[in-house]
Amino acid sequence: MMGILGIISVILGIVFIVLSVMIWKNKNYTVFKKSILNLILLIVLIALVYGSFAVVLITSDHASYYSTGGQNLGDIEYDEILLSAENAGYLVEGPYFVNVKVQDATGLYSPEILEAKEQFGDEYLLNYVTHYYTQDSLMEIMFFDEDETSVVFFNYSRPDPYFSLFREEHLPDNSWIVDRFMHTYEIDSQIAGNYLELLKDNIQDENEPKISINIPVYPQSIYNDLSERSTTSNISPTHGEGFATQSFYLNNEMIGKMNFIVPNHEINYRVDGARYTVKLDKLGGMDLSIRAGTGERIPEEEYREVFREMLTNMGLPPESLDEFEFNYSPSMW
Repeated sequence: MMGILGIISVILGIVFIVLSVMIWKNKNYTVFKKSILNLILLIVLIALVYGSFAVVLITSDHASYYSTGGQNLGDIEYDEILLSAENAGYLVEGPYFVNVKVQDATGLYSPEILEAKEQFGDEYLLNYVTHYYTQDSLMEIMFFDEDETSVVFFNYSRPDPYFSLFREEHLPDNSWIVDRFMHTYEIDSQIAGNYLELLKDNIQDENEPKISINIPVYPQSIYNDLSERSTTSNISPTHGEGFATQSFYLNNEMIGKMNFIVPNHEINYRVDGARYTVKLDKLGGMDLSIRAGTGERIPEEEYREVFREMLTNMGLPPESLDEFEFNYSPSMW
């Protein structure tokens, strides 16, 4: 929606500039008249921008039914299910990482982590990693590209943690930070120490406990570090969008987690103007939603029957629908 408004604004801006130039070049108009015409033109164009915004809001509004939480169906024949959906006449869209196309997703695309490939296959995204120094003091690494990361520190045990300034003494132990840097980027202790000093400078100068590190990362080394320091780990089930978190524990205390995303597809089917969507990810996560006209209501037995037919035609267990509860919203706004 904002893309459309941006285009409209650019076009109207160009029109304003062209007409303004034409007005001021007209030698038959006085300066006062030119100013008045320019002001009127500006008012008209502003009205058009707001009018366009109102039109877009109205035309994009819709009612929706959405589940209170997706389900996980366990192991599924993902490609066969998508093929069955196409053969049934449904519109299959994707793959997506959550809600964006693969090329637009943020994170490390299918990094070389042997254990992750065994779990997720050849296509997945490593989004971010969290290391816990204590349960209240942690380090989070966001991955934007293979050699572009942002490292942020949090300490919730300091006084008034949401509003007070973050100070150097709120960081974890120096050696702990250096070790995490060394395993993340496979650098020596001296280079890791240099980044630690840059981090401390940012805290002193900007009161920001974060640093951008733009050198190659080594995901397998990150995984090995967490695995070697933990006694157990588990992976959370997905629920349609493809989020999967592997949490690492030392005895019963979490020491870190790796946040992965696997691809999902949307299977869409239109009935009486309403769009029924089954969102399905590669690990068996499924979520359901309906988009209908603004204020439109659909009887529960009716929309459940549509979903039950879709699941049956796709080769998914229709009885899984019984686990879903739905909320209703008459409008986006």
